[in-house]
This record gives sequence, C-alpha cells and structure tokens, in this order.
Amino acid sequence: MGATLTALKTGNTRFCYVLAIEGYSYLITDNASTAAVVTAWAASSWTLCLPGLKVSGPIKRSIHPWQDSIDVPTIQLAVQPDDNDTFGKAVFQAKGTFNTRMTSTFNPATDGSGTINVKGTAGWDASGTVFIGGQAHAYASLGAGAFNISAGGANAHSPFSANAGLNLAGPRTDTPSSTSRTWRARSATASSWRTSGSATSSQVSAWSPGRSSTSTTRTTEARGRPAA
Repeated sequence: MGATLTALKTGNTRFCYVLAIEGYSYLITDNASTAAVVTAWAASSWTLCLPGLKVSGPIKRSIHPWQDSIDVPTIQLAVQPDDNDTFGKAVFQAKGTFNTRMTSTFNPATDGSGTINVKGTAGWDASGTVFIGGQAHAYASLGAGAFNISAGGANAHSPFSANAGLNLAGPRTDTPSSTSRTWRARSATASSWRTSGSATSSQVSAWSPGRSSTSTTRTTEARGRPAA
C-alpha cells in the first residue's frame, strides 16, 4: 500500500488496533478480519487472533517546553466477548491441570533456550507450553524432572524482544503450571495498523501500556505512554 500518507489519499484506508499480551496465544483486534491481522503478524509467534477489542481514551504525543512534568496519556482497552467467550474463559479459568515445583531458578540463555528443572513432569504432554507466572514457555521435550526449552521458546508470546528478535525472559522462580496462574503484571502492547480492503499492512505506531490488569467484567485495562 506504500506510505501511510499515500494510502490515506486513496480514500480506501482505515486504521485498526491490535493488542498483544504477554503469555497469551491470541492477538486481539477491532479489525473486521482477524485473518488479515494474523497475516500481518506472520513474523511473530502469534498465529491466532480474536475480535472485540475496544480502545477508548486520548492517543496523543505532546511536548511542553519548560514543563517539569511528563504528559502521560491513558487509554483503556476493553475486550468484548466472542460467541465462545474465549478471552473471558482464559482469564477466569480454574487452576492448571498440572502443577509442579521448580528445583532451581530458570534463567534462559540469550537465544531463548534453557532448562526448567522441576520436581516432576508426570502427566504433562511430551511437548507443549508451561506457564511460569504470566510467561508462556514452549518446551520441545521433557527430561528427567525438566522441561527442555529450545531456542526462542522462553517467553514464547512476548510483545517485546531483544537479541535480534528473541524474546525477553528474566530469571523465574514461580510455580510452573499447565495454564496461566495470573494475569496481573503482564506486559502488553497496543499498536495501530493501516488496512485497505481485506489486507492489514504496515504498523503505524505502537503503545507500550506496561502492565495489564483485569476486572470482574472481563475487561483488560492497560495504562502507559506512547512508545517511541
């Protein structure tokens, strides 16, 4: 679609928003086509997307010379349930089917690989995802009391990355579980994308809401300042 300004001049372009939450396998958007969003995010670890995102609040950037405070706008991100209430069930699901305890701190290598040493892995799938706090770690195999994380598997769904695109995942000592045990203090990012017809193309801007929280109305609220 070319540059955003060029696309806007055609009169056939609009903007949509996409929310990515740490440890959650679905993107959430207000775009009519969730498939188009998945295509636009093909370079990421996300392959699923839900509709129903609602964005409210001022989205702006401003500079005030000689002002000693920072203007930090606030936006609220609400998720309207789909027919299966997919997001709501994920947020308010019961505790994991399987839980175990770590025997040492998990500190992944810079390439996102590592070993999560635990007391036992009986009943767990041979490969899959293990949650530690709000982070999802993709394991390729099970060892004797261990989850073997291959390169790029640590913090598999992360809105932020480093080391040539590898996901950030610091030392963890929480209780590993087959499902997420918490939704608080997860990192998240909301970004705006331009669309033309059924295609979702270039990212226009992004906001780093910081840490997510949830309420009993199954609404995710994120606050923060626009990212550079």
